[in-house]
Amino acid sequence: MRVFRFIRTLHSWLGLLILPWIILFGFSGFYFNHQQAVLNMLPSGAYDETALSEAMLDSPLSAAQALAVVEDHFPDLVITDAKQTTYHGFRAYQFLGERAQVIVAADTGHFYHKTRLTRTIFAPDGTRLHRKIYWGRFLSTFHNLGWVDTRFGTILADITAWALIIFGFSGLFIWGFPRHKRYLRALGGLWPK
Repeated sequence: MRVFRFIRTLHSWLGLLILPWIILFGFSGFYFNHQQAVLNMLPSGAYDETALSEAMLDSPLSAAQALAVVEDHFPDLVITDAKQTTYHGFRAYQFLGERAQVIVAADTGHFYHKTRLTRTIFAPDGTRLHRKIYWGRFLSTFHNLGWVDTRFGTILADITAWALIIFGFSGLFIWGFPRHKRYLRALGGLWPK
C-alpha cells in the first residue's frame, strides 16, 4: 500500500505542477486547428498610426541621430546590421540585433522595438504608446518549446511531455490498482478447475 500512496501523491503533485502547461498546450493545440477563431478571442493589437504621421519633425533624423535614439533607449542592444527601409509607410532606419530590432521613423522620430513575439511603439520622447503581441508566433513557440523564449531549447516542453506520460501512467495505476483483485476474481471464475 506504500507504493500506492506514493504513486497517488506523485500523481497529485504532477497534476498540480503541470496544470498551467496542460491548459496552455491545450489552448495552443486548439490554435493550430482553429487559428482564426483563437486569434479572434485575443486582443488584435491594431493601432492607428495616423497621429504619428501627422507629427512631422522640422527636419528628418539623420542615420547618426536615429542611432543615438537607439543607444539612448536600448543601450543593451548589440547592433549587428543597420539599413534604411520603409516601415508602415514611414521612411525609417532599421537597427538589427540578435534578439530584437529597433526601427526609427526618420520624419517623425517615433520608433518601434520588435522581437519575435512583440512590437512596441514609442513616441519620440520614449513614452510607450502601444504594444502588440504576435499571438500566432507566441502560441506556436509555446507549443513547440514549452516556453516563449528559445534560449531554453525544448527542455521545458520535454519535461512537460515526460510529466504528462508519468501523470497518465500513474492515473491508470490509481484507477486500476483498487480494481485488479475484483478483475482477477472475475477472471478466476472463468477458468476451468
